[in-house]
Amino acid sequence: MGWKTVEITSDDYLRLYLNNLYIQRGEKKILININDIDTLIIDSYSATLSVRLIQALVNANVNIILHNAKHEPSAFIVPIQGNNMSLKVLEKQLQWTKIYKNNVWRKIVANKIINQSRLLKNLNLLDEENELKFVEYRETIKGLDITNREGHAAKLYWKLLFGPEFIRDTDALKFHVINSMLNFGYTVLRSYYTKSIVKKGLDSRISLFHKSVTNFFSLASDLMEPLRVYVDEIVYKHKDSISFSLEIKEEIIKSFTSKIYYFDSYQFINNLIDQSVDILVRGEQWKEIFIWE
Repeated sequence: MGWKTVEITSDDYLRLYLNNLYIQRGEKKILININDIDTLIIDSYSATLSVRLIQALVNANVNIILHNAKHEPSAFIVPIQGNNMSLKVLEKQLQWTKIYKNNVWRKIVANKIINQSRLLKNLNLLDEENELKFVEYRETIKGLDITNREGHAAKLYWKLLFGPEFIRDTDALKFHVINSMLNFGYTVLRSYYTKSIVKKGLDSRISLFHKSVTNFFSLASDLMEPLRVYVDEIVYKHKDSISFSLEIKEEIIKSFTSKIYYFDSYQFINNLIDQSVDILVRGEQWKEIFIWE
């Protein structure tokens, strides 16, 4: 498994050389073994990549993310083929029952709410009264969350984390920087889940809960929910920043090569994500991802 994140922000020329990423940057030449790379981010319209390099990166399961003119993630490259068990895995996915999907989604939402309250508590933003509200939201989830416990918890969560005036996903200038950081982090997180889903042979369009004709990664949107708080914690540290700087972006990117607590041990996020996707491949029940002990 690779561990390095490579970000391209200038008019570099990238090609394959003896299983290495060869970067030509003016007179400077940089070689990075492909097996050492976890994520390649292209944040430049003037960068050039060879097709052979792209194919080699895909074969090595490297996460490739492309940015738009606003320096925001806009696309990622995933292989068409998963593994040699893809058809059997897909057949099993198509047989998921409504009961199974309801049970897994209910546990995912509960897991997300637990992590939200844990983050607030770690930041000393949660009093006893509001802590009990999160407990109530978690314990009263029904089916596919038909009573929207997730939404009620989110409303309280954002209010406590960023203040009562905060509005998630708004273009309002006052919260533009915070929302830009959140959106960036969530997109990177979704790309990791999508990469794992495809690798394991699942179809990312067949979801547990999220449904949209324009979202080809609905299953990734489902599974990433408990880990959103991981991004939130980093963004909270920079909530007073006046701009979404390159340094903050790099901090978010590099955080995905660290370890977090999962199922009685500390694990690299890549391994954790693979294990959580494996749960669905085997048709098992969700195992909670707790960011903090």
